[in-house]
Amino acid sequence: MNMLHNARHIFYLLRPVNLLIVTISQILVYYIVILPLLISQSISPVLGNGKILWFILVTLCITASGYIINDIFDKDVDQYNKPDKMIITKHLSIQQGWFLYGILIGIGLLVAFGIAITINKVWLTLLYPLAVILLLIYSKWWKHQSLKGNIVVALFCMFVPGILWYAECESIKHASMMDPKNGNTVQYALIFYCFFAFVSTLIREVIKDIEDLEGDKLGGSQHFVITAGTKNAKSLVFILTGVLLIGIALFIVIWSQEVSENIAILGGMVFLFLPSWLLIRQMLTAQYSSQFGKASFWAKIWMAGGLFYLLLIHIIKW
Repeated sequence: MNMLHNARHIFYLLRPVNLLIVTISQILVYYIVILPLLISQSISPVLGNGKILWFILVTLCITASGYIINDIFDKDVDQYNKPDKMIITKHLSIQQGWFLYGILIGIGLLVAFGIAITINKVWLTLLYPLAVILLLIYSKWWKHQSLKGNIVVALFCMFVPGILWYAECESIKHASMMDPKNGNTVQYALIFYCFFAFVSTLIREVIKDIEDLEGDKLGGSQHFVITAGTKNAKSLVFILTGVLLIGIALFIVIWSQEVSENIAILGGMVFLFLPSWLLIRQMLTAQYSSQFGKASFWAKIWMAGGLFYLLLIHIIKW
């Protein structure tokens, strides 16, 4: 019974919904955006023959280990910000947390090394410990220093689609030489989604810092919201939202030339502009933590909308 009880808490500690989103994101970006281009030019993908699934497992190990280490270092702050959702110290000991962290790091490293050997690029294994170290530094120090921690998280979210692009960059480049029109279209789409993932994540991270402001103050944090103030943090959110909307508008203009103009515009309105409007409306009136929590929710919906829009236009195109 105790084992089942611990298993349930471990399950929630790993943020299963977030891991599912990461999995779906990489599967859909790979199979709907990247792979059709390579298949159309009869190019063998680097991550073919099931290697993509092992590749995703490595990403999940890095992501899940990041959640654990973050909860370990944030145990004191979380007692104020989210006491009902605490796992470390409340249901699992710190030692158990470190043990799970070590297991995930070990599994990820072994799988990453195996993939690197099969594609004859063993040096790529170095990217794995680099990512692990960055997350460790983020959780221990950077998370509480101005915008540094927010930017690191945004970079890791950009890493989710970006690492697939990097893994298949030579294949995509080769396909683009054979079919410049579709090759360039795929690369523009990947650039857009990496940009979208980075900026939308940065927006949500700032909003989350506003939501957790009081608890972070008690924990001695010195992140951007604390040093600059809530008013300036809200202004930053609006500026970043404006930048992202401009990028979205430019992308829709480009894609309206590649697919049906009506579908490009209508899809953009539903998946991108509607969630952004709901986010802006919530931020304009938000004053309390729960209200900023709702804004964070709409930011997450907007992030999901970006993925669905990218996939919609690619399904239609191919």
